[in-house]
Amino acid sequence: MSNDTQAAAQTLSHDAIEQRAAEFLIAHLHDPDWTAQKQAELDAWLAESVDHEVAYLRLEAGWNGADRLSILRAAPPLPVRSSPRFEGNKRFHAAAVVLLCAGIGGAIYATDKQPQDQVFATPVGGRESITLADGSQIELNTNTELRLPQGSRQAVLVKGEAYFQIKHDPAKPFTLDAGDHRVIDLGTKFVVRRKETRLEVTLVEGSARVETAPGSAHPQSAVLAPGDVAVATNDDLKVTRKPAAMLADTLSWRSGFVTFHHTTLSQAAAELNRYNSEQIVITDDAAAHRVFGGKFRTTDSERFADVAGTALGLHVEHRGNDIVISGK
Repeated sequence: MSNDTQAAAQTLSHDAIEQRAAEFLIAHLHDPDWTAQKQAELDAWLAESVDHEVAYLRLEAGWNGADRLSILRAAPPLPVRSSPRFEGNKRFHAAAVVLLCAGIGGAIYATDKQPQDQVFATPVGGRESITLADGSQIELNTNTELRLPQGSRQAVLVKGEAYFQIKHDPAKPFTLDAGDHRVIDLGTKFVVRRKETRLEVTLVEGSARVETAPGSAHPQSAVLAPGDVAVATNDDLKVTRKPAAMLADTLSWRSGFVTFHHTTLSQAAAELNRYNSEQIVITDDAAAHRVFGGKFRTTDSERFADVAGTALGLHVEHRGNDIVISGK
């Protein structure tokens, strides 16, 4: 086969893949009868070849980008049900997708170079599990936001708390950015909790390095062993150790519980408040500094307040959406 003939065959194959990808995309976006079987057909086609997956994702990125730019607002609406007319026009709409994406090719190829982040977020009281392409797993706790740049072993913890079980790859270490600090996986299970200016990293298994982000005015780093807890602020990085039992308590939110040991009532209430719209309010300093312990469901603020009130001899009452605890 001559070079010209081979190039022509490759072009034809590429066009056929683009056409099929566009047909799938149109059906997925606009067919109200999209079923699990159709999804399985799409998944099977994507799994056949990396070229299939790249074509589909590229067209999808172009379509989404066009939607954000309102390019499609003037276009006539697509049929809303699967019908002979829809089937007959599918190739026309598929071609339109290809042409549309080609028309904003600069944005598409910029996406190839700088992939759009996937964003995962949980509401107050919510949890979510994410499985990455390499088998690594991330569990998000309440009121948490995580960004995953596509095509890289990297994540950004915008806020909240997450548990990471990372498949180690020495050639491509997993990195987590959180504010002015970075966690680098060295074969690891770890928990990261981000507050405004404070980052807490608890290592459960393996090893990880915590360091300030590149270009920091105060560069610091520490390699953690199981049981180590690193607390990083804007200008400091300290490492302490937790006993195995307390380490397990750190992860109890994964089962829907929080556990307190010799914790002040104000600290315990603040922890429960992370998970609930109904807030626990402590009205006086004496009650706030009372020491308390126990294991409670993250969603059961009322039981927590009742137990605390009985155990510590405090007054508990409901005021609107608050549970108020005060000295008698």
